[in-house]
Amino acid sequence: SRRGFGAFRVVRMAAKCVDLTTPEGFSAWTTHPVRLDEESPLLVVREFGPKENTDTVATTLELKAEGPWMVGGGFPDDADLGPLMESRISWQGPGAPHEVEAILLPATAVKGALSHRVAWYANALADEFSDGRSPEEIAALTGAENPAVREVFGWAKEGRDDEDDRGRPGRVVIDDVYLDPNGHVSSKVSNHVALDRFTQGPMRGALYTEKPVRSRRDQRIALTIQIE
Repeated sequence: SRRGFGAFRVVRMAAKCVDLTTPEGFSAWTTHPVRLDEESPLLVVREFGPKENTDTVATTLELKAEGPWMVGGGFPDDADLGPLMESRISWQGPGAPHEVEAILLPATAVKGALSHRVAWYANALADEFSDGRSPEEIAALTGAENPAVREVFGWAKEGRDDEDDRGRPGRVVIDDVYLDPNGHVSSKVSNHVALDRFTQGPMRGALYTEKPVRSRRDQRIALTIQIE
């Protein structure tokens, strides 16, 4: 979903249409329990299997960390800064869902790097280089203005007054990656001190700690990408 709900799979659905204007329909409606965690004798359950999307091409990038890494946003108990943590729902069957906490590598953290490489390779294949070009011409070939980047990753609406340009969503959908903080990666607290920009010496009272992620040597981070 592009509306902030993330990636999810429909496992099963229960639904029923009743006519409350008839005695039969109203009587059937009264059998529906108020509690959402109770099975309803009224609803008709439909199971959903895996669905293949023929409109997209899926690929998986196997990433390997060369050193400690961190997408900030977390606040561990033993450090000032830590990796971004998020709870997710693991559906194991009917009943209460199982909630697990994992280290989150959001797709937005790698989307910018991918768009940068798309621009680089597109310019190289088209023999578009910066030699002898003005800053305006270079800007048109880099970043979000690059034609290949706009075609693959879309663009935002340019201005509120421009009704003709409503923007366009990208053709690339990247799944967020959830990593088990206990079984797949290990963390170690690192001490840092902020430097004074004038003297380049340590700033008084500016000591802080962070807890980056240290992936194991054999650990691969699978990044799933779908391209329309």
